[in-house]
Amino acid sequence: MASSVDDHLCESLVKWINTFDNLQGKSDSVLGLSDGVAIASCLTQLDPIYFNEDFSSRIVKDPGGNWRIRVSNLKKVLKAVVDYLSDVHGLELDAFIPDVNDIGEKQDEEQMGRLLQLVLGITIHCDGKEGYIQTIRSMEESVQHVVMTAIQHLLTNCTPSTPVTSSSRELEEMQEEVELY
Repeated sequence: MASSVDDHLCESLVKWINTFDNLQGKSDSVLGLSDGVAIASCLTQLDPIYFNEDFSSRIVKDPGGNWRIRVSNLKKVLKAVVDYLSDVHGLELDAFIPDVNDIGEKQDEEQMGRLLQLVLGITIHCDGKEGYIQTIRSMEESVQHVVMTAIQHLLTNCTPSTPVTSSSRELEEMQEEVELY
């Protein structure tokens, strides 16, 4: 991604995640999201069958200032996200795996941006993707640009782990839609 997009990736994705309704742990900062609660809440909205009550119950809802609990939550979130994108959509994400220790302990914006970019990857693959894409298109133009570039970057760099399937065809179609944008 271009440097100006990199500089605003985390900020724009934090704005994006806050567009979700009834988000537990909603926050407009990396610090506020670094406990994983809002991200987990977002995932349960995106696919409540996959990210079910069992998943949700493993997230500590109020970790306070304990960075170890924040990291534990983030590890659970990251594992669920990677498993979902791999198992459900056949994507290999090795290049995108963020360091959740840096997010939980240091509130690292670059690593948070990577994690939110993976959540964005789920958003563009879920059943309600049209509505979520429409929400992105209704955001301020500079945020739209960063989010759409983040989608394109993710789609370009994800490797299907299986031969072309309907899911990877959907990926290609989404990439074309983003490029047309």
